[in-house]
Amino acid sequence: MEIIKSLIGVSLVVSLLLTANVQAEELELLNAQEQEELWDFGMGLRVNYLKLTGGFSGYDANTGNTYDLDYKAIGMSNYAPSVALALAGKYGKWNLFFGASRGTYTGSFITKQDITVKDETIPAGSLVDGKISMGIYSLSTTYALAKDPEYDVGVGFGVLLLSMGSEFTSAGTTLGGDNFFPMPFAALSGRKKFGKFRLSTVGGGAYFNGEKDGLDYTVYYYTFDAKAGYEFYKKGNYTAVANVGYRHLYMDSKASDDRG
Repeated sequence: MEIIKSLIGVSLVVSLLLTANVQAEELELLNAQEQEELWDFGMGLRVNYLKLTGGFSGYDANTGNTYDLDYKAIGMSNYAPSVALALAGKYGKWNLFFGASRGTYTGSFITKQDITVKDETIPAGSLVDGKISMGIYSLSTTYALAKDPEYDVGVGFGVLLLSMGSEFTSAGTTLGGDNFFPMPFAALSGRKKFGKFRLSTVGGGAYFNGEKDGLDYTVYYYTFDAKAGYEFYKKGNYTAVANVGYRHLYMDSKASDDRG
């Protein structure tokens, strides 16, 4: 038995980021043009509005049955809102990012083919209630290869935790399950300031290859996040910034059973 799942999500992201900059006392002894913030830290709330696209397909070598479910065709290609805590920090040339997204997508449809997962089958012509849930949590750090008070570009690494659940139910039969994938994460970041306006991007990719619940999984994931912000408040070491942006997420996983 072999199952292939793929997910593409896009979102409109709105966030409010409050930043506190702290400067070491010894830096006060330097000339003004030589001074540089030792570190800063920011936190705020982020509103995600993600759409599910892609599909769910598979092949059962034991029976020769195949199926291919397109999320849009079966009414599950919809938007899901979520609210997450946003964290970001900087120390010298090192940047720290934490990001979180979560969404649940539902739909009902009549399947045109038999759906078989782990020897359980929903026959063709059945009314199916489907649900896909996904949580994505990433913590990464990047090192600035190019750095200036007005911009920086960095590369780095981190860890990504992917929580995915699928559930297809019909007449007392439920297919799917929940899986949790910890993955190493290669990260990219960039920032550019224009007075009180700023542009920033964060992206990267992750990979998982291992066994979950008796199935062999191969998972690929990448994300790209771009946002524009406006500094609407600044007093002393405290700054408030409002951001609006776009996030693209892509995940493709393949689960195979070596029995067939």
